[in-house]
Amino acid sequence: MARACAAFGLLVLLVGCAGTGSSDRTPAPSMLDEDLQVLADARQARDVGDYETALARYLEAMDRIDEPEVAEEAARLAAALDAWPAVDRATERWLALAPEQAAPRQMAVLSAFRQGLPELAGQRLDAMIALEPSAPDLWGAATALLPAADSATTAESLLDALIDRHAPADDPAFGDLQRSRLQVQLGRIDAALDAAARAFEARPAEGVAMWAGRLAEETGDGERARTFYAAARRAADDPVGPGLAEVELLRSRGDGEAALAVLDELPQNLRVLYARTLVEQQLDRADDAATSWAALVEVDDEGDPARAAWLRALAAEAIGRDAEAIDWYDRVHGAARPDADLRRAALLGESGRLDEARELLAAVRALPDPRQTEQSWLIETELLFAAGRGDEALSVYNDALIEMPGSSALLYGRAMIAVRLDRLDLAEQDLRTLIQRDPDNALALNALGYTLSDRTDRQREAYRLIERALALDPDNPAILDSMGWVLFKLDRPEQALPYLERAVDGDFNPEIVAHLVDVLWTLERFDEARDWIERGEAAFADDAVFRATVDRVAPAP
Repeated sequence: MARACAAFGLLVLLVGCAGTGSSDRTPAPSMLDEDLQVLADARQARDVGDYETALARYLEAMDRIDEPEVAEEAARLAAALDAWPAVDRATERWLALAPEQAAPRQMAVLSAFRQGLPELAGQRLDAMIALEPSAPDLWGAATALLPAADSATTAESLLDALIDRHAPADDPAFGDLQRSRLQVQLGRIDAALDAAARAFEARPAEGVAMWAGRLAEETGDGERARTFYAAARRAADDPVGPGLAEVELLRSRGDGEAALAVLDELPQNLRVLYARTLVEQQLDRADDAATSWAALVEVDDEGDPARAAWLRALAAEAIGRDAEAIDWYDRVHGAARPDADLRRAALLGESGRLDEARELLAAVRALPDPRQTEQSWLIETELLFAAGRGDEALSVYNDALIEMPGSSALLYGRAMIAVRLDRLDLAEQDLRTLIQRDPDNALALNALGYTLSDRTDRQREAYRLIERALALDPDNPAILDSMGWVLFKLDRPEQALPYLERAVDGDFNPEIVAHLVDVLWTLERFDEARDWIERGEAAFADDAVFRATVDRVAPAP
């Protein structure tokens, strides 16, 4: 049934997969008992995995029962079985009973594509769009379905035909916007950006500019993205959304001053003051950040006090006001409450209130969300280790993995705790289990390779693992650092240096700087090494790894 779920991912307006029973509906009481029995037989056969019998009974039931839901169930099961002629039969019945619905038309389009009939698919797409040519959901469904065609050329040709027949005459950007969205579905982001830029030239409206800006950002063209976001801000009735997109782009590029200049031009509402607090903190303007946070506390909640409390809590945490953050997280209610409790527990534990934190995390685990359960275990173990209770942290990981044995995050977390406790046997066992589950897990490959390199003499084995990780994620600073370190351990410092230089460019952290200093000192490039030591002293003089390296290679006189 997994392939059916993949196929249905194309149908953006349909949800669910055959075989789950989630879409079953209670039949109308007016049906004959024999008709109800046929439907019951179909569902029972489906639920026990006898899909061929189930499909035959479903096709019979849908012809006897005048409810579109029965035909829908038949169509979904047929698609799950790749029985596309049966899909056609079921969607035809579905449409006869519910001609106003778009969902059966979407499934019929997919069926035509799966049977290698692009012309028929085009006719069915045309009928679908004709339901309501101005409906964006239908056009979105069309661009999601078209990649199922036999080639990109066919998909583009079919879309052009739809645009020719149904595009609104009063929107000169419409056609290129649809072409842009199709190119995204085809994985051609550069082509999507070109089409979006043409659409923007034809109609420089806010929505067009935002779409083009997101695509430009995805291609890595930050300057062009900023141009589009700025244009969207100028065109918008409410400039806050486009303005904050521009601010986030600038902030991520390290241009906080320009981000503040944009923020100055926006209404100082809840979201803007939140962003201002973060940008000022990033620029090390602690007093300004505190002033902005104080204004954030006083600004109007905009009718959503839970959301306002969440933003105030996040901002307080960002500027180091943990007591205030704990208080504001406690004011978050509704759907965000469990996540707020996770953050509150982390802050409580870090402030020495570990028992309170653990009680709160246990309460989160009583909820049914597995993501939040997993996060609660991860936070609790980290708090225990930070409190000097490493053995207890390991015991909690053991309990967590009994409850969630399939959790890769918990397995990886236990491995990292095991490394820090010098339980290298357990760390290697857990990391190898992760690699067995997913041979392309770059994180686990790198962690095992670095651990073997740093803590054992198995350098050749470590090198092979890190080499695999780097091939999977070639720009990851942590993996670049690992490669530099293992090459250094293999007495190849000249080869190690470029990897470490790339790593520190991507992530200026104490361990990478320590490795770089070690290699430069070994290469007798003392001035460069001292320069990095000075930079490290200014940023993280108390870090244990950095301090140990400096004391070893360049001890104070």
